[in-house]
Amino acid sequence: DKNYVLPIRNSFTDADGQSLINDKDVVVSVDFCRERSTLAVGTHQGHVMMWKFSGAMTGQSADVDGDGVSDLWEPIFHKHWDGSELFRLGWGTRPELLSVSIDNDGRGELYVLNETELHCRISETMSVFQFSPTELFVEQKGYGDGAINTKTEPDHSKVKCQSTIRGLAVSDKILVAWGNNSAEIFDFAAEDGQSGAKMPNTPGPLCVRADHMYLVNGDHVDVAKLGGKKLDTLAFTEIEGKPFAIDINNHFIAVATTKGVIKIYTCEDPKVVRQMGSRTKFVDFKTNKSLGKIRSISVNCN
Repeated sequence: DKNYVLPIRNSFTDADGQSLINDKDVVVSVDFCRERSTLAVGTHQGHVMMWKFSGAMTGQSADVDGDGVSDLWEPIFHKHWDGSELFRLGWGTRPELLSVSIDNDGRGELYVLNETELHCRISETMSVFQFSPTELFVEQKGYGDGAINTKTEPDHSKVKCQSTIRGLAVSDKILVAWGNNSAEIFDFAAEDGQSGAKMPNTPGPLCVRADHMYLVNGDHVDVAKLGGKKLDTLAFTEIEGKPFAIDINNHFIAVATTKGVIKIYTCEDPKVVRQMGSRTKFVDFKTNKSLGKIRSISVNCN
């Protein structure tokens, strides 16, 4: 176990380098989210601050520059309720939610902060960019078209989803956007330019190839048609951990688990998925020590 020192007043400063936290202010509430490795701290005078823990490789000092302060905790967020007293904060049942309880002139108020991570995905023929919690720009050009000519009129459209977007998947002219409980399919090869279909109980993460999808579902990955018909299951043992991240490039699929296991599959026939080789772990092959915690996974070779 290691102890870390987080300098509250020095971590968050204004443009002139002055601390945003009053010298007389004190911490009244803390909560750590293991899933996102983020510490939330609340002070009596209404400040909410967050630090993200990057972890340490074996043998690496937490104090990289030798100033007595841990460099593995990065300050990432600050918000101030001016004139209010903060009582308590806490992470929600999902890692993007944080509740904050304050006293505003004798009136108790509860705020729920909901973080929106903006996503983008590019296929050979289409580029998709999220610009709000529920809206996307779709450009009818992808990496197969080379550089986008900025002198020509852009060929893009807006897509509005019915629920908050938590992730995207694209394949050719197919776009799938998933939220907390459902996914929506958009086909830009359709005659009307796009046609949407909603798939309930499909929270993702997932990836798509042709008219098939590969969906993380608890302790396994489902192979299914885009309409939702289940075709097969990719099982993971308790030792391997639960799958939480998945990506595809051409017919190669990579899956990462909560215990640092990486498994590679091939799906030349989209409905038939086969594991390639044996599983591997995110470790130093010489020492067999962990290289850290996997946050996401991407297949860069087709």
